[in-house]
Amino acid sequence: MLHPMTESVRCELCHSDQPTHLYEGRDRFLGHAGRFPLVRCAVCGLIYQSPRPIDLSPYYSGDYGPFASPGSNWKPILKRHVAENTDFTGAAGLSYGAFKQVVPWQSGRLLDVGCASGDFLAAMQVRGWDVQGVEPDPESVARANQRLAGRDDGPVQIGSLEAAAYPDGAFDVITLWHVIEHVDHPLATLREIRRILAPHGICIIQTPAWGSLESILFRRFWSGLDSPRHLWIFSLLTMQALAEQAELRIWRRPHSTSYTTYALSMLFLASTLAGRRNGAALFRKLHGGLIERIGTTLLRPLDQTTLSSQLTVALVHKGNTLKQAHLPLQ
Repeated sequence: MLHPMTESVRCELCHSDQPTHLYEGRDRFLGHAGRFPLVRCAVCGLIYQSPRPIDLSPYYSGDYGPFASPGSNWKPILKRHVAENTDFTGAAGLSYGAFKQVVPWQSGRLLDVGCASGDFLAAMQVRGWDVQGVEPDPESVARANQRLAGRDDGPVQIGSLEAAAYPDGAFDVITLWHVIEHVDHPLATLREIRRILAPHGICIIQTPAWGSLESILFRRFWSGLDSPRHLWIFSLLTMQALAEQAELRIWRRPHSTSYTTYALSMLFLASTLAGRRNGAALFRKLHGGLIERIGTTLLRPLDQTTLSSQLTVALVHKGNTLKQAHLPLQ
């Protein structure tokens, strides 16, 4: 059992210290012991974890990922949903679906922040992109570099984005696929992104959406909470506020399917109510074949609204001359 030292944190957006309690989060995915308080800022509404473990590394079991982790109790069920090659399947395919909705170029300089073992980068490299990545997990970095360059000193750096110290305006596209909720200080991360993003460039961020229908229905069982690894939970309005403080703006909002996240939420709820074995059996029935195709189709109209489980935004410099998309922000 882990007995971590914890720290209380202030709101990242308004820096106030007026949290109101929401849930006692639990690690429903990897099963680590402990309770992790989730709070809402009474001033601006940002959702965040406080107090939180000072060292989160024990809560990441090796190659941690939403759908496959060596330490995950659900790995035998979830493994097939991860892209393990350079084809656009699994997680890489879902990312590319959002990418192609907003990126008008066939090639360019691409940085993937939190790239894990390089699934998305490998697929994009095959299609002509000049790819680089940054990732804190050493084993994932080694695998990514072997895939991308055939050697250990490839295009993926180990550590944080800020420590990588890329040149000003270095990238045409920067992507963060379910990463912003993990970083200690997302505002500092976005300010660094603005610095290294080319004046014409696009940054794509995807993260669980607070205020989505799924978050409302499943509440503390919502897969988007992923306690204790998700430190910040954004709504569209708080994401907009974060971008503005970093002198970026939301240009467009591509959409992605939320079927798998709904299935995970149902897995967590069913496992609590009916036991782990029954929860796993339900998840297997929901994934694959006709049920998954029907569910994905039924959710498609919802996924294109502000009730979607995936909050995906394309950010540009405030001075970028790309036309502002007329999309709702509330």
